[in-house]
Amino acid sequence: MRCYAVAAAATAAGWRVGLATRDPDAAALDRWRDLGAEVAALGGAFDDVAELIATAERLGAGTLVIDRYDLDPSVFEGLAAHGFRLAVFDDLATIDPPCDLLINANPGADRRFATAHRRARRCLLGAAHTAIRPEIATAEAVGGGGVLISLGGGAA
Repeated sequence: MRCYAVAAAATAAGWRVGLATRDPDAAALDRWRDLGAEVAALGGAFDDVAELIATAERLGAGTLVIDRYDLDPSVFEGLAAHGFRLAVFDDLATIDPPCDLLINANPGADRRFATAHRRARRCLLGAAHTAIRPEIATAEAVGGGGVLISLGGGAA
C-alpha cells in the first residue's frame, strides 16, 4: 500500500497516476480508480523491459515507482537507459539499482545503509520517509493519544 500512498500524494499534487499490474485484485483496482489512476494490465512477466516501457509510454509516465524485490538489475538499467526517472523502494538493501530516488524507510536504515546504494542519485533512508496513506495520516485518534506503527521489512 505504500505505492498507493505515493500515488495519493502525487494525485494531490496534481500529477496523473497510472498503475501497471499483472494480477489485479478488484478491491485494490477500485481504490486506484477512485484516486483517478488509469490501470493497465501487464501481459508478461514484471521483468519484461520492453512491455514495461510500452506500458509506461502508453500511460504517459515519465517517472516509475518500483516496489519489487525480485527484479534483475538489468530491468532497472533498461528503464533508466530509456530515460525514465526511477523511484525504487528497497527495504532490504540487497540491490543497488540505477535510480533517481531510493527509499528505505526502515528504522535505522539511515545509519545501516548510508553507503549501500552508490548508483542512486538520492536516498531517503530511515523511518522519517515512511509512506503513509492519507486516511491513516489524517485519522482521528480513538482511545489513547498515540499510535503504534510496526514497520515491515525483512531480516537483512
